[in-house]
Amino acid sequence: MTTKSSLKKLMALNLALIMIFSSIGFTFAAENDVGENYYAYYEQDVPDKEDGDEALNNEDDAEIPGEDEGIEAPGEEDIEAPGEECDNEASGEEDIEAPETESPESPTVSGEQAIIATSVVTTWEQLQAAVWNHAVSTIVLGADITAHVGSASLWIDRAVRIEGQHNLFLDAGMIWIEDSGHLTLDGPIVRPNPSDSLRSAIFVSGGTFTLESGTVFGNTNVDSVYVGGQGTFNMMGGALENLDPANTTSTGVLLISGGIFNMSGGIISGFQWPIFMMSNQAVSVNMTGGTITDSGSVNVSPGSSFNMQGGYITNLTNFLSVSVMGEFTMNGGNIHSNDEHGVVVGGNGRFTMNGGIIRDNHWSGVIVLPDGVFTMNDGSIHNNGYGGVGTWGEFIMNGGSIRYNEDSGVNILTSTQFNGRFTMN
Repeated sequence: MTTKSSLKKLMALNLALIMIFSSIGFTFAAENDVGENYYAYYEQDVPDKEDGDEALNNEDDAEIPGEDEGIEAPGEEDIEAPGEECDNEASGEEDIEAPETESPESPTVSGEQAIIATSVVTTWEQLQAAVWNHAVSTIVLGADITAHVGSASLWIDRAVRIEGQHNLFLDAGMIWIEDSGHLTLDGPIVRPNPSDSLRSAIFVSGGTFTLESGTVFGNTNVDSVYVGGQGTFNMMGGALENLDPANTTSTGVLLISGGIFNMSGGIISGFQWPIFMMSNQAVSVNMTGGTITDSGSVNVSPGSSFNMQGGYITNLTNFLSVSVMGEFTMNGGNIHSNDEHGVVVGGNGRFTMNGGIIRDNHWSGVIVLPDGVFTMNDGSIHNNGYGGVGTWGEFIMNGGSIRYNEDSGVNILTSTQFNGRFTMN
């Protein structure tokens, strides 16, 4: 039974929620324009690939390790693996025997051995040259590298790894991953220019970005990683952090135009929006591990989906810790110890809980606004400060447990304006 005091709290809370969601609705209305502005800006800023090729061909001082050992660029003499013979009868050339040294096995491509090389770079120009040299599969940063003002962006149009625990300062440009590109980052620390509020550190435009370890910092007012054009970001480890945690408009991962974010490890911290899904852009987030913490709110916009199988969402400070206006399915994981509510469902959003835990949030575990629907099939909602579930919309409970919440297990509010509904099967 709801006391008069609790009722007053709920009415006040409801008015605050309506005002907040109204303001968010205004923000969403302008999102498509934001996405178009991103593409318009970046298309003007990034040089044509032909210009990039010409610039790299003129680099006399760009060194690719292995040249002294006789490794030649593609298109010249065939190269054979150490300790084997190279058959050059078709070309009429004499057999060439390489020094007998140990070497890792190389994959076979069309009956011939592919060239697998590692390049150690210490300048931005060398890094660009190594990326464009398709004989190089792994690039190791041998020192801190700076892309100085006036430098072109780093285009990735193929599969390549960048390793080495050094800083990569993007005073200009960005790392741009195209449709055919797949960049794996393992170790480097990517730092955008803190005074440049228009560039993402990593821009995925149809390709794939995999973060195994290292850190990608976000910038003031823009995102750490931008994923669009049906591109994919796989976060297996490492961290996304904000250069200025006090900034109130920063974003960790921004998803637009069919972008996909798969998080199985690592940590995202210090952003106002650790994950922001643009409205009606068919974007999706799949979380099986990792931690989202010390940030504002995870935003699940209309037309987007968030599937949570594991991992932790904790210590978020925004009133809407996990804001659901799209589809949120929770099969596992833990949403706990957030400053306000655990999950807020509104704007025709749908939240289905098949497993997992929502606990120890300062206010309610789940809040359902008048146009939201929450279906609980399994899982646990417990030890939340204000209540387990507060509903102004529709709450259907088919299974699971709601227990040990301070104020109430399920709080239903009905008035001339709201008609909370609770069905227990």
